[in-house]
Amino acid sequence: MGHADEPVIAISGLWMNYTDRMVLRGIDLKVYRGQIIGYIGPNGAGKSTTVKIMLGLVEGYNGKVEIFGRDIADGDVSYKKRIGYVPE
Repeated sequence: MGHADEPVIAISGLWMNYTDRMVLRGIDLKVYRGQIIGYIGPNGAGKSTTVKIMLGLVEGYNGKVEIFGRDIADGDVSYKKRIGYVPE
Protein backbone atom coordinates (compact mmCIF):
# COMPACT_ATOMS: atom_id res chain seq x y z
CA MET A 1 0.00 0.00 0.00
CA GLY A 2 2.38 2.70 -1.12
CA HIS A 3 6.08 3.26 -0.76
CA ALA A 4 8.00 4.21 2.37
CA ASP A 5 8.96 7.57 0.86
CA GLU A 6 5.34 8.39 -0.03
CA PRO A 7 3.48 10.65 2.41
CA VAL A 8 0.70 9.10 4.48
CA ILE A 9 -1.10 12.46 4.38
CA ALA A 10 -0.56 14.93 1.55
CA ILE A 11 -2.57 18.15 1.51
CA SER A 12 -1.99 20.83 -1.08
CA GLY A 13 -3.75 24.14 -1.64
CA LEU A 14 -6.53 23.41 0.86
CA TRP A 15 -9.07 26.23 1.07
CA MET A 16 -12.37 26.19 2.92
CA ASN A 17 -14.83 28.88 3.76
CA TYR A 18 -18.15 28.94 5.48
CA THR A 19 -20.72 31.49 4.36
CA ASP A 20 -19.52 34.13 6.78
CA ARG A 21 -15.75 33.55 6.91
CA MET A 22 -12.69 31.95 5.39
CA VAL A 23 -11.43 29.11 7.59
CA LEU A 24 -8.55 27.54 5.64
CA ARG A 25 -6.29 29.57 3.37
CA GLY A 26 -4.04 27.44 1.20
CA ILE A 27 -2.90 24.73 3.63
CA ASP A 28 0.00 22.57 2.42
CA LEU A 29 1.07 19.63 4.57
CA LYS A 30 2.90 16.34 4.14
CA VAL A 31 3.15 13.72 6.87
CA TYR A 32 5.30 10.63 6.40
CA ARG A 33 5.14 7.22 8.05
CA GLY A 34 6.55 7.33 11.58
CA GLN A 35 6.26 11.10 11.96
CA ILE A 36 4.41 12.69 14.84
CA ILE A 37 3.16 16.20 14.17
CA GLY A 38 1.44 18.94 16.13
CA TYR A 39 -1.19 20.93 14.26
CA ILE A 40 -1.65 23.97 16.45
CA GLY A 41 -3.43 27.28 16.26
CA PRO A 42 -5.96 29.43 18.07
CA ASN A 43 -9.65 28.57 18.30
CA GLY A 44 -11.29 29.03 14.92
CA ALA A 45 -8.04 28.57 12.98
CA GLY A 46 -9.37 25.53 11.10
CA LYS A 47 -7.64 22.63 12.85
CA SER A 48 -10.80 20.59 13.39
CA THR A 49 -12.09 21.50 9.94
CA THR A 50 -8.88 20.15 8.39
CA VAL A 51 -9.22 16.87 10.28
CA LYS A 52 -12.91 16.58 9.40
CA ILE A 53 -12.07 17.11 5.72
CA MET A 54 -9.49 14.30 5.93
CA LEU A 55 -12.11 12.06 7.53
CA GLY A 56 -14.60 12.83 4.77
CA LEU A 57 -17.00 14.54 7.20
CA VAL A 58 -16.81 17.99 5.60
CA GLU A 59 -17.24 18.74 1.91
CA GLY A 60 -17.09 21.93 -0.11
CA TYR A 61 -13.33 22.45 0.18
CA ASN A 62 -10.93 23.37 -2.60
CA GLY A 63 -7.54 21.75 -2.96
CA LYS A 64 -6.20 18.22 -2.90
CA VAL A 65 -6.21 15.81 0.04
CA GLU A 66 -4.51 12.42 -0.31
CA ILE A 67 -4.54 9.80 2.42
CA PHE A 68 -2.36 6.70 1.93
CA GLY A 69 -1.68 7.88 -1.64
CA ARG A 70 -5.35 8.15 -2.66
CA ASP A 71 -7.25 11.33 -3.39
CA ILE A 72 -10.17 11.29 -0.94
CA ALA A 73 -12.34 13.02 -3.54
CA ASP A 74 -12.39 9.84 -5.66
CA GLY A 75 -15.26 8.42 -3.60
CA ASP A 76 -13.38 5.38 -2.26
CA VAL A 77 -13.82 5.54 1.52
CA SER A 78 -11.85 2.36 2.33
CA TYR A 79 -9.00 4.49 3.72
CA LYS A 80 -11.24 5.36 6.69
CA LYS A 81 -10.82 1.83 8.06
CA ARG A 82 -7.15 2.64 8.70
CA ILE A 83 -7.76 5.84 10.69
CA GLY A 84 -8.47 6.30 14.39
CA TYR A 85 -9.91 9.65 15.47
CA VAL A 86 -10.55 10.82 19.03
CA PRO A 87 -11.93 14.39 19.05
CA GLU A 88 -11.38 16.91 21.84
